[in-house]
Amino acid sequence: MPLERATRCRGEHTGRRPSAFSRWHRSSLPSWAWACDLDLIEVRHGRGIVAVAEHAQVDGRPTAKRARAIARCKPLQLGVVREVAAALRVPGLFILHDDLAERFGVLDVRTDAVRELDEAGMRRLLGDL
Repeated sequence: MPLERATRCRGEHTGRRPSAFSRWHRSSLPSWAWACDLDLIEVRHGRGIVAVAEHAQVDGRPTAKRARAIARCKPLQLGVVREVAAALRVPGLFILHDDLAERFGVLDVRTDAVRELDEAGMRRLLGDL
């Protein structure tokens, strides 16, 4: 399944990626040579990889509506999560969280279903993978 095409590759704008390799990649390769990271690869001893995820922090409440809206702004990253999750046959998640990681909006990229969870619910979700 091919990745969704983004309109263009964005340059570094947050100032929080100090990696010399990331800077080199962005400045040395053509615009069609995209790269992105996965934020989380959930691994369990004896079972290996059980999920892949992208996450983002928001001010205020991470509702299902906000999770869907922000996910639409990340087509490349979530396309990679979707493709890697499908290849590994594991869940692919987009996790939106508040600044204290007490409230979560979790989008399953396979089904587009979103759940709003508190900290205990998020612990259960990840623990049950």
